[in-house]
Amino acid sequence: SNFLFIEFGCGKGRVVLLAAGFPFKRIIGVEVMPELIRVANENLKTYRGKRRCNEVEIVLMDVSEFPIPAEPAVFYIADAFGEEVMRKLLENMRRSLAAAPRESYLVFYDLNEPGRRDPLDKSGFLASVKQTPLYAIYKAS
Repeated sequence: SNFLFIEFGCGKGRVVLLAAGFPFKRIIGVEVMPELIRVANENLKTYRGKRRCNEVEIVLMDVSEFPIPAEPAVFYIADAFGEEVMRKLLENMRRSLAAAPRESYLVFYDLNEPGRRDPLDKSGFLASVKQTPLYAIYKAS
């Protein structure tokens, strides 16, 4: 309940809605495509599943430019970005965590393409907690 949940590239909001079933402090979905934002907001309004977090926001913005709040967080990324966007997003995270150190985790859903975890493994501030064929969990250090 002390952690913020941020999904980078939230699309139509499915993971954001699933996250609402957990007691996060608040939830933010970040998406760059206006049509997906429209659908995500509609899904948020009509969702009837169990909610343990009611503070949910969908933001229209490039994920690499999103101002990361200085709160403990769980970051979620479904392998949706090219290398350049991923590099910028990780640098944004690194700067935010260096400026305000706090406990944070990154969950990376992997579409099982070789090398897609390399930027995370070589980031210099993320330590691997768990690796499976479908996802990886990292702790910010």
